[in-house]
Amino acid sequence: MIAFDYWGRRLKWALTCLTFFALPFLLVLYGLNARWTIQETQSIAKAYDGLDRLLLRMRRREDTLDYLFDLLSALTRLAGSGPDRFARLRRGMRTLRARFPGVLRFTVCDGHGQVIPALSDGHPPRAVVKKFFDLVTEDVPRPVLRERFQKTLSIYKAFVGNDVNPQIIEQRRHSFVKVSSLETDRYFGYICEPGQFGLLVHASEPPGMLLAGLADQAAQLMRYRSRLGVEVGVHDLAAVATPTGPLAIALGHFQSTNRPHVQVGGRLFSIMPLLTTGRFWASRPRAVALDFSRHRRWLIGIGLAIFAILAVFSHSVMVGGRPFPISIRWRLVVLFAFASGLPLAVVILAGWDYLNQKYATRVRQTHDEMERTLQAFDAQFPLMRGRMEITFTRIFRTCRFDTERARARAIRVMKWFCARFFASDLVLFDERGNVAWDAEPEVGAKGHRGRRMMGSVAGEILANLNRDVFKGKTDAAIMFLESFTGGENPVSQITRNLGRIFEFSLSGASTWTYVNPLISRKRRFTHMVMANWRKQELEKLYLKRELVNSRKGLPGGYLISFNDKFREWMPADFKYRDQVQTFLRDVLLRQATTIGRVRLPSGRFLLTGIKPKELTGQVLIAMVPERPIEDEIKSMERQLWVFSCLSAGISLFLGFLLSQRFLTPISELSAGVVAIQKRQFQHRVPPGEPDELGELAATFNRVMEGLSDLEVGRIVQESLFPTQEVRGGPFRVYGMTSSATELGGDYYDLQTLPDGRLLVLIGDVSGHGVPAALVMAMAKALVERECEIDATPDVLLSNVHRVFYRTLKRRRMMTCFLGLLDPRTGVLSYANAGHNFPYLFRAGAAPRFFESKALPLGSMKKNQFELQQEPMQTGDRVLLYTDGLVEAKVRGGEAIGYSGMLAGVTPLLDDDPKASCERILAWHRQVTGGGPQEDDITIVLITCGAMPEGAASA
Repeated sequence: MIAFDYWGRRLKWALTCLTFFALPFLLVLYGLNARWTIQETQSIAKAYDGLDRLLLRMRRREDTLDYLFDLLSALTRLAGSGPDRFARLRRGMRTLRARFPGVLRFTVCDGHGQVIPALSDGHPPRAVVKKFFDLVTEDVPRPVLRERFQKTLSIYKAFVGNDVNPQIIEQRRHSFVKVSSLETDRYFGYICEPGQFGLLVHASEPPGMLLAGLADQAAQLMRYRSRLGVEVGVHDLAAVATPTGPLAIALGHFQSTNRPHVQVGGRLFSIMPLLTTGRFWASRPRAVALDFSRHRRWLIGIGLAIFAILAVFSHSVMVGGRPFPISIRWRLVVLFAFASGLPLAVVILAGWDYLNQKYATRVRQTHDEMERTLQAFDAQFPLMRGRMEITFTRIFRTCRFDTERARARAIRVMKWFCARFFASDLVLFDERGNVAWDAEPEVGAKGHRGRRMMGSVAGEILANLNRDVFKGKTDAAIMFLESFTGGENPVSQITRNLGRIFEFSLSGASTWTYVNPLISRKRRFTHMVMANWRKQELEKLYLKRELVNSRKGLPGGYLISFNDKFREWMPADFKYRDQVQTFLRDVLLRQATTIGRVRLPSGRFLLTGIKPKELTGQVLIAMVPERPIEDEIKSMERQLWVFSCLSAGISLFLGFLLSQRFLTPISELSAGVVAIQKRQFQHRVPPGEPDELGELAATFNRVMEGLSDLEVGRIVQESLFPTQEVRGGPFRVYGMTSSATELGGDYYDLQTLPDGRLLVLIGDVSGHGVPAALVMAMAKALVERECEIDATPDVLLSNVHRVFYRTLKRRRMMTCFLGLLDPRTGVLSYANAGHNFPYLFRAGAAPRFFESKALPLGSMKKNQFELQQEPMQTGDRVLLYTDGLVEAKVRGGEAIGYSGMLAGVTPLLDDDPKASCERILAWHRQVTGGGPQEDDITIVLITCGAMPEGAASA
């Protein structure tokens, strides 16, 4: 049983610590950690987004040749803005040679086309350079410029390049153009300013040239990395040098997982693929994003410290027995608040975490839905072509061209077809390959050549369909069509795609083509309809028809298309072009699906963009307002708060009921205890409900009634004690009592008898409470009666003893010391009935006690009391006391004892008995620690002043 109680208390303490201390701390830790994790994730995502934008911004100048020409343009602008233009050119060219070793070869001439050898590389032909400078700086129309280039083409080939094309150079005079198939001096560009200077540049294409532009941008940015805190670089997997450290780990992780964002070695890496082996990366310290690791450590440390303090305190209370300073009422309040607040806190924390996850999930789902919508829209383009093929075939199936009436109808149909379906051109060929009808009769020489070639193809196909021999004239150019169509014979390709819209390439130009034969009434194939659309025109037709319909799948959103080549928006009236420009550039530079956000006047929108597979040359972007997601989350948040408030209301209602049922009765009982401490025994507790607490209240009231009776008894008992000092001649007598309970068992009495003698009595009744008080009252009455006769102390005690023995029948006994002090003679006559021996303190002598042995009153039938006398002298002091004075324990746990009492009391005695008694009781409280008394304490002090002459001898 002892072992069970030992381990049971400790098990209860451990469970209390886990439930009331550890669990709330874990909930707080969980809630704050979830919040911090969300903030960290958002901050890291924002840091990654910054790195991605930096890489995309740099990739806008990804083409090395364009980047080089931009640098050359900036150099020439800088040189032309000052008087020392050639010195600036020299410094700039030296810098560019160092940044792009083995790539650039410069030829510099003055404002008149004269070569400056000191600034030029090699030995350029002066006459050719001057002629080229004069030609490109002359203000002439473009056709004239092309004609002059053509006439002098052989002169420039040796200097510019063997593959130089005057027309291309004229069209792209502000960029590099390819002029040779060799790696050395493959590209050529020029910037010529008449009257200032001319800069003619050849660019080679050494290995790694495709990545050189980005690598140079990264190198220039790395010069400021200490200030920007960002590192950028380009890594080629085919290069000999291999990276080390965190970069190597990040590149390896990207290679194995294809995830662009990696956190390694305290840094954030964003990696983009370039070509097949290139990797473009940017990095910044992890510290730029929010990091709550330190907050977590502080929280855990503070939580553990608080837990340790509470655990130690609760151990001292639950195991060590230390008093708990909180009342049971407040303990119930705390317990109820914990029991109701803990689940509510769990619900709120879990709810917030769920809402955050729900928001992220809904945003991700919206982006996925938009991506599927865009992919489905892109996949519908071939289906639209299929529907158009069916429509076209049905239209031309009824057309004839064998009679005048049929020809007129067919021409009307073909005109309507061109207007309805936006065909770039539509031509009708006969069996000999001649043009029977043309939607554009006015075409140039190039158009006539194309029609002759396609007429030959159409004639051969009609002959094959009719199983005849082609009787028309075969155009010589048809022999080269096979090479232009990717290796397949054009007759075979078109025959296979009759009645279909297919992609047809001719001389490098790609078009959508529809070819279908016309059948005469004699079931002979007489004519061939050939319709062409420029590639973007058919896509534009599809976008015009389907874009608005597909937008219905994006409530409140937009579905837009952008053609990067022609800079065309669809719909053309889209009004938020400026707001989505940044996102559009990101889509153009990325290979995968791009997502983002944009703020419009109507609110925030989620954006998803793709490069479609079917609609080549287009960029598809879907925009959906974020408001529905926010409204959904806010609705769930309101539901969470309603549920929390409802739970809190139910808890408060239950708390009110708990207060009425438990806390209010307990509070009333607590008030009753306070009333007892204040000795307000008239206080009563409301009866309350008929339950255990109601029974406790009724019992408490009954106890209060008993205490009220005890209070009456105490008052009566106190009225039995003398309150004033008694004097007679030289003698002064005073007594004091301190009860351990409401009704003590000690008794003393001081009286002046009719004959002038002083009665001094002290006694101790066995037990406490009302019975002891009744015995005291009976002793008081008996002594009063016996004092009316002239009797000695031994006779008085004998008379009282007989009454006690007959009445109490040995159930109660009383020790008693009774003395009669005669002021005239100065003699103290006394008798003792089993009481503590009084002490006599006389000047010049050691303290001694009055020894007189007898049994207590009421203890035995026969009891003999001895009469003794003590002559008093001037300065004598007699101390009468009960056993509570000597048996009380000091702080060390030992009793005071007689020797301790004598040592402590002797210095406290003087001629004032009242002051001496007060000092004795104060000393007693001090040595015992002021705690609760174990027994009643009563003292009576007799002091003797100056004796009259002859008193002692009398």
